Amino acid sequence: MGIGLTRQSGGTGWPLRDQVDMLAALAELSAQGWSGGIEFDAGQWKLRLSMDGKNSVNASLGQWLVQDGGLKALLCSDFDAQGYTPDTPVEFPQIDPEPVVDAVIEEPAPFGSLTSPDVSTRMVR
Repeated sequence: MGIGLTRQSGGTGWPLRDQVDMLAALAELSAQGWSGGIEFDAGQWKLRLSMDGKNSVNASLGQWLVQDGGLKALLCSDFDAQGYTPDTPVEFPQIDPEPVVDAVIEEPAPFGSLTSPDVSTRMVR
């Protein structure tokens, strides 16, 4: 019968809080043989990394990039759930949702309404 195991491991992590963090991660990982780039796709910034013989990694702002045996992108909740703890506290910026604004619907003016110019003239005989 198998038993559950807990892995205590170290690793390196990059919190992707902004584009500067993405550039820092890309610079450090490119020195290890990774290649890739940062792009704006579908309304969000993404870091795409690849290396020969490794799975590609796609990370977005608000995620952690973790190198622990392999390179992977993790949501903050997954980062915590897998037992990772950064050496220094990290705060991700909170993004407020855009406020919902009720649309103002204008009623179309009926034909011949008071908004049309008066083009009538008096006829003289």
